[in-house]
Amino acid sequence: MGFDAYNSAGNIAFFWIGFVLFLWFCNSFGQLIGAMSPDPDIAFIFMPLLTTILFLFCGVLAPPSSLPAFWRSWLYPLNPFRYFMEALITNTLSGLTVQCTNADLLKFRSPPGMTCAAYTTDFFSYGARGYIEDLGNDLCGYCVYSTGADYYEPIGWDEKYKERGLGIVLAFFIFNIIAASVFVTYLGSQRSR
Repeated sequence: MGFDAYNSAGNIAFFWIGFVLFLWFCNSFGQLIGAMSPDPDIAFIFMPLLTTILFLFCGVLAPPSSLPAFWRSWLYPLNPFRYFMEALITNTLSGLTVQCTNADLLKFRSPPGMTCAAYTTDFFSYGARGYIEDLGNDLCGYCVYSTGADYYEPIGWDEKYKERGLGIVLAFFIFNIIAASVFVTYLGSQRSR
């Protein structure tokens, strides 16, 4: 599967801009945690903890539907990593046609006298994604994805929101810079007394 076959210069530029913006966000987030912390040791403890939590609840490792209700109700919608991942994943995978290799296929046998397509008709009528390949001798292969959208649509992501995602990451970056400035000013004046 080659990504350069369908990625346009616009998609590549969007990825680069998104990645640079995310690096700016990460830097500002670290500055905010450092500004809020009473000393560097506390910041060193909290930064990896918070970053890990944000990555765990961004929707990639566990889809939002499988997150505990408490976390899904407030952390998932407020998570800047979610918007970054949504923007970059939908940008990268939209328009991609997936062709599974033989090793990628989930293999099973159809009943004698039935084709793979006929045997899986009911399965696909319930909205299953992907496609079936007839491998011969009643052996069928199921590929879970037929397009890149098959990966991100069940999560609830859509390519039309990729610009919004980067805008939200930019808003978090600006908030972090302002909040870090306020904390440095406030804590700096408190510590000097």
